[in-house]
Amino acid sequence: MFLKMSELRENKLNANLLFAGRIIRKIYRNPGEAILLMRMGAWIMVLSSLIKVQSLPRALQFISTPVRDLLLAMNILVYRPCCWKRAAILHRYLALHGIDSQINFGMRKEVDGTLSGHAWLEREGAPILETTVANYSVTFSFPADAKQTACTFPLET
Repeated sequence: MFLKMSELRENKLNANLLFAGRIIRKIYRNPGEAILLMRMGAWIMVLSSLIKVQSLPRALQFISTPVRDLLLAMNILVYRPCCWKRAAILHRYLALHGIDSQINFGMRKEVDGTLSGHAWLEREGAPILETTVANYSVTFSFPADAKQTACTFPLET
């Protein structure tokens, strides 16, 4: 059985209204997730546009550019290059995407006798999102148990 053009338009309009209703509910019930979805949607549009004028490797390189350090590189007010802030914020965003990580804080003695410190992320015991291997003695880790994420809480008994 064939649908008339007016029926097809009406079905499409109803589907669009249902979709709009879902979006409004998402914004109302979970605005943080709605913003994340909008940001992801924007990147999908960027990638879809780029792939039409660039090769796949160039498009992927563009969207994978380490923008994660741009805010801290501004070097004004609280936006100063600081490894512990970078590690904490990246840990949060990885956890929001279901990726377990652990923030490590470490110290080491330099050749001239001064102490230096660093903070970095690890996943399954290996540094992640680091340009160099951290050669520091770990003094503090968060969470203390590498399998526990910042988003899990123990159940009370």
